[in-house]
Amino acid sequence: MMGETLRWQFEDARVEPDQVDDLQALIQMLFQRRSLPHLTGWAKTWQVKELVRDLKAASTAYAAACTDDRPAPFPFALAHLRIREGRLEPIADAVQVEDPALLARILSEFLEPGATVQFGMGAEAQRWKSTGSGEVTPVPVSPAPTDTSADKA
Repeated sequence: MMGETLRWQFEDARVEPDQVDDLQALIQMLFQRRSLPHLTGWAKTWQVKELVRDLKAASTAYAAACTDDRPAPFPFALAHLRIREGRLEPIADAVQVEDPALLARILSEFLEPGATVQFGMGAEAQRWKSTGSGEVTPVPVSPAPTDTSADKA
């Protein structure tokens, strides 16, 4: 399952200085494996096992989300990020996300506390704030302001 395509945005997404190289390596790994959902047979089998192993090594949040029977959803959306001047920024307006909360937890391992990530827009939006490595708290999403200037005329 590939997940739903959602718009995403970041605020105060500063990468921990000692995590820049690790996050860049994770982004690159997922970018290189982005064709995995389209593979079949033996090629897919061994690449899935290898990717699960590498993701577990790169992220304790990902490792914790896996079970003995099944890996956690692959966070391929991370392949659509870049690090510029110590800040994390998206290179795509929308990405396919199967588990937004897991993706937020993975990102929190690399971002300074206080960073926020939001998936979706409007009433359906989901937003999390990093409170520490692998720890996030849901943040209420404010509704978009409505234009009431016509009412005042």
